[in-house]
Amino acid sequence: MPAPYNVFQITDTYELIRAIELLQPKADFLTEAFFPEKTFINSDVAALELLKEGKKLAAYISGFKPVSATRNASTQMLFKPPLIAARRLITINDINGRIFGETPVISSKTPEERAIEMQSRDLNDLIGMVNRRKEAQASELLQTGAITITAYDDSGVAGTAETITFNNTNPTFTPTTTWDNASAKIFGDLRGLCDDIAEAGGALPNMLVLGKNVEGYLINNKEMKEWLMVPSRQNLAMMSFEPKYLYPGVRFIGYLSALGLEVYSYNQTYVDDSGNTVPFIGDDKAVLGVSGRGQQVYGLVSLLSENAWQSFSAEYVPYYFANEDTQQSALTVYSRCLLAPAVVTDFITINAA
Repeated sequence: MPAPYNVFQITDTYELIRAIELLQPKADFLTEAFFPEKTFINSDVAALELLKEGKKLAAYISGFKPVSATRNASTQMLFKPPLIAARRLITINDINGRIFGETPVISSKTPEERAIEMQSRDLNDLIGMVNRRKEAQASELLQTGAITITAYDDSGVAGTAETITFNNTNPTFTPTTTWDNASAKIFGDLRGLCDDIAEAGGALPNMLVLGKNVEGYLINNKEMKEWLMVPSRQNLAMMSFEPKYLYPGVRFIGYLSALGLEVYSYNQTYVDDSGNTVPFIGDDKAVLGVSGRGQQVYGLVSLLSENAWQSFSAEYVPYYFANEDTQQSALTVYSRCLLAPAVVTDFITINAA
């Protein structure tokens, strides 16, 4: 019987990219909801045009000569998608001893088999780290209108932080009566915000993502509970809640049908560069927005392999390197990626409490 296919029976970058495409790594919630479009460029510099919808009227005319209309305002930006990278090493000591999941006393695994198993796990872990960096970009962009990039040099020293700003006005809203108060007018607040986003961007928001505590504020809101307690046709047409987990950290709460909103709770966290555990959406925050219009822009990754430069335009660029002098192998996953909105007024963050 032939041995099962394993991506680390190959070490060529092109073949590894194809293997990753077969693996179909799990997408992250905010990234795929708000920035699903993927654009690949054959350069490390991208040109981006951000649109702001116009509201002008066509002119009345008395003759037959039309009045020329100006086009909707847009902003052109040149930016360099930051290079993201995560690496794992394997040494001779790693493969000579027991690895994770191996029988603790007696094992028939060879060092070669351990190396393949470790590298397979490493590939999944490294892709997960790259995905979490993109998800952190999505989180910051949705909540602040900008992305801050602090790059580390080869010696691990942090450089000067650079900020790419897409929306100069901080897209946040704090209700008059915060939502942790049972008497808050949550529905009215959301209706006003939906109108604001539609007016500014030309599209109706269709998604509400709640932080850890905000789901409770919504369910326990006095006005919401009264509507849900009386199952009339009118009330059922306004909203329906049926919470269920989609996958760890993500719950579908239900529909606010009267506003055209799907409601989700998002509780996943990440460890930032300072070692702090941070929620992707603040515990007392919510994000309201138009899903499906933003993009992931991927730039070119150039690497030296077998004394020749090779360039790759892909979501993930894995690179395998073995050093016989140090008896170490290294697997690195690169990605040159920046998330960007299509319309800068598509979302707003709610400070619920």
